Amino acid sequence: MKKSDFLGWKEVFAFSFEQGVKEKAFVVFLVIMFLVMLLATPVTTFFKQDDGEVKSSSIRTLQVYDLTGLPIAYAEAKLQDGYDKVQVVLAGTTLDAYETYVEKLAKEEAEAALAVKVEYSPEQGFVLTYVKPAEGVEEEDAEGLADQFTAYFELAKLTAIDVTIEQYAFLNRPVNTESVFLNASGEVVPPSQEESISLDQYYILLAGIVIITLFVSFSGGNIATSIVTEKSTRVIEYLMINVRPMALLTGKILGSLALTVVQFGVIGIGYVGSKYLTSALFGEQTQTESSFLEFLVNIDLFSAITAAVMILAGILIFAILAGLAGASASKLEETQESMKLFQMAMLVGTYGGIFLCIMQLTGMNAELLVSIFSLIPIFAPFIVPANLLLGEISVGYAWISIVLTLAVGAALFWFAARVYEALIFHTGKVLKLKDIIGIAKARRGVSDRKGEC
Repeated sequence: MKKSDFLGWKEVFAFSFEQGVKEKAFVVFLVIMFLVMLLATPVTTFFKQDDGEVKSSSIRTLQVYDLTGLPIAYAEAKLQDGYDKVQVVLAGTTLDAYETYVEKLAKEEAEAALAVKVEYSPEQGFVLTYVKPAEGVEEEDAEGLADQFTAYFELAKLTAIDVTIEQYAFLNRPVNTESVFLNASGEVVPPSQEESISLDQYYILLAGIVIITLFVSFSGGNIATSIVTEKSTRVIEYLMINVRPMALLTGKILGSLALTVVQFGVIGIGYVGSKYLTSALFGEQTQTESSFLEFLVNIDLFSAITAAVMILAGILIFAILAGLAGASASKLEETQESMKLFQMAMLVGTYGGIFLCIMQLTGMNAELLVSIFSLIPIFAPFIVPANLLLGEISVGYAWISIVLTLAVGAALFWFAARVYEALIFHTGKVLKLKDIIGIAKARRGVSDRKGEC
């Protein structure tokens, strides 16, 4: 590659960036991402605050039919969370009394109250059956009271058999087993402990993969479509008068990266605006109310910058693939076919990231898999950013992944330099990967013969 091969890339960059900013798909995506980041924290805080409000139950009586014979003082039951005014009454101790009351409920002849049958069987243990009337009691309210009474019964049955809560807690402690092994020196080798991520962290990792896939898909599709359009409308022939093919590819790739930077900037503005909006609406939040909020609040600036660089390095690789894909087609309707290699690479990276998320959730060799996958450039952009922000990967290890990804990107760009000029002037059927490799070999042979001369 000569310096003259890149003359005019600035003009291509400016043109590509301007056209990308004007595209409707870009604007819509930008607006959606901005609104998501701007409203995420306020909306989550609103629902969390709403969930924290204790509402008084509309149920006033809980009819208990205890068939176990346990001496439990149900009238002294202390319920909580809005059910403290519910009167618990021992209404009967026989099955006939219970069935009679259920018949009255069915005929709407009884008071709108909740009924519970308490019984014991050797197979199932204690069984609590709750009966709600068809009208007058909301299902959510009934379920809340059922949870409260069940918790009360768990403790009340202990006093009935003269066992204190402390004694029951001691006897009910789980029995854990652990195996240790001796090495050849007779030293104890502790078993390896595989830690799994939480469900909230799993969702954050999946969300990161989806967002990065959208970035890659948008930038790659934009580059390929632009090149094919210019080839099919013969605009490329006019551009080649003043711009070399490599300058065209470089300008379009850098334009795509610049659009991604704009997206990151808008998302960052949305995040900062979200914190100010939350503070204005709900005051200073001294304690995070959810894992998502905690994740957003605790993001380290340097880690966020490292994650952004990792995404840009990954987009660079996929942008080069998209440029080659677009140049290998001659007509706009052939774009989808020419993008197969690009889409296959993107799907491999995406599904590889999802597979790793599942492994992290189960804890099966997750740490080792994260370390390995993070060093593979096709997977790294989808895996490293979210794992880095969650603390599953160190910043130093992330930069090693970035360096490897950039090295592969440079090699891919060198390969593109050998074939791009031939591809950009190609008119005919869509070139396959083997055809592109053949062109690269032919170009190398020409270069070698020129060197001999």
